[in-house]
Amino acid sequence: MTWFFYALTTAVLFSAWSLLSRILSVKSENPRAFSVVYNILAAGCALLLLAFQPQAFRPLPVGAVIVSILALLIWSVYGRTEFYATKYVEASTLSILSRVAPLVTFSVSILVFRESATAVKIVAAGLIMGGNVLAVYQKGGARITRGVGYALITATAAGLGWVCDKYLVTFYPLALYAALSYAAPNFLVALFPPLPKGAIGKELRRGSWKILILAGCAVGGYFFQLKAFLVGEASRVILVTSTSSVLTILLGIILLGETNNLKRKILAGLLVFIGIVLME
Repeated sequence: MTWFFYALTTAVLFSAWSLLSRILSVKSENPRAFSVVYNILAAGCALLLLAFQPQAFRPLPVGAVIVSILALLIWSVYGRTEFYATKYVEASTLSILSRVAPLVTFSVSILVFRESATAVKIVAAGLIMGGNVLAVYQKGGARITRGVGYALITATAAGLGWVCDKYLVTFYPLALYAALSYAAPNFLVALFPPLPKGAIGKELRRGSWKILILAGCAVGGYFFQLKAFLVGEASRVILVTSTSSVLTILLGIILLGETNNLKRKILAGLLVFIGIVLME
């Protein structure tokens, strides 16, 4: 059950990341500039892990090179949208919407890695999707706002990125791969279009040491998730890490005062949690 411990540690760290990123991104004037600062610090934190767990670098076959390029592009899209999502969507709601990511990973892993698909897992996937629809539902139907759009793009990119991670972790040192995953988004985020002069410095001064803590939570969670991928099925690992959504919903309501549509959020969170348990 080593993979379960790694996955559960990931869930706790990702929950902490969700809450802190909401606090910091709401105060951010330029989420793109904030993302650049965050990703630079996260890449640096990841490289520090090489000192604690050095690993050999395996020669990359052609297939691994292609998937590596694809993974960097996917994580670039993720990096471009993630802090817009955290800025415009409450942490408790975003935690529910982000469960699209494990659904994507689960579905693609079944196709790519031939992992098992059962009727129970299909029902569970339906519950998770139902929870997501309920989270964005308003009178007259589900409303896809700007923030929800960013959240869905971010979650889909994360799900696809995790599939690539599952394949690539056997070729790279984990810390190096994590560093590349965080460094890659900066090319898309900072250069297209170019950031305003001084924007990065302003975000660094505004967030200061708190951005470093945010980066540490993300890198720690991602690192343990990669370790879980090495010893467990991708579909099972992602579902355990998804328990972070329940913790984030509760803490978002208690600590951040996100009480809008409280009953609907709790019901949506329960649907997602039941779906996760069934898939496990």
